[in-house]
This record gives sequence, structure tokens and C-alpha cells, in this order.
Amino acid sequence: LSKKYGRSFRVKLNARRKLLDLIENLREGNIILIHGAWQMTLDKSNKKLGYNALLALLGGMPHTMVLIGYDGDTSQWLLLNPADPWPSDKQKPVTPKISRMSTQQLMNFWGRKFLFYPPRFAFTTIKLEI
Repeated sequence: LSKKYGRSFRVKLNARRKLLDLIENLREGNIILIHGAWQMTLDKSNKKLGYNALLALLGGMPHTMVLIGYDGDTSQWLLLNPADPWPSDKQKPVTPKISRMSTQQLMNFWGRKFLFYPPRFAFTTIKLEI
């Protein structure tokens, strides 16, 4: 990237962090990838949470989203979700939706332990090097 565009980036995985770390990185203008897991259930009748026995036993459905901000007026975290909408035609580009989460929802997603994913409360920062 440095040779081609004259800019390079530093990528760092941060584990076992706090909300204040997210706020600090947002203020610094860093790109923040939040690593979490959606809750999965063993209850086949609960369609809202989804059903997948293996994923439920492993800790959920792992997922990464881009944290883009915090809306103080609504007390919600704003995340760009690359899987929403899920395109039926993989060749056709789609614009991801912005997901909104309360602090409790973010903590549940971000703090869910998943067997083969980064540690709880992990995020990756991508910083522009000057």
C-alpha cells in the first residue's frame, strides 16, 4: 500500500478491552472491527435467534462488524453490518445496512464467548500511518 498509494496502515488485534477503548479509538478516527457472536439456541421453536445445534454448543454465530459511531441522542452504537442485507446474487454489489445496538446489546454480542474466535471483548484497529 505504501508503494502503490503512498499510505500504509497498522493493524492490531486488541483483546479483553472496555467500552472506553472503543470510544478512544472512535475519537482517534481509527477503523474498528468488532468481533462478536450472535446468540444461537438449541430450541428449534425460537426462529428469532436461529437454530444450529453445533453453533449453539460452540457459543453462537461468530461475526465481525465495523463500528462507525455512537448516537448520543438515542444511546445507540452504530455498526456497519456486511451481512445485512445478505445478497441472493453474490455477483451484484449491495450497500450494507447500519445496525443499531444499545450498550447492553453490544456487550452481549461483543462479550459472547465463542470457542474458535478472538477472545471476548476483542476488536481490531486499523490505523493510518503517516
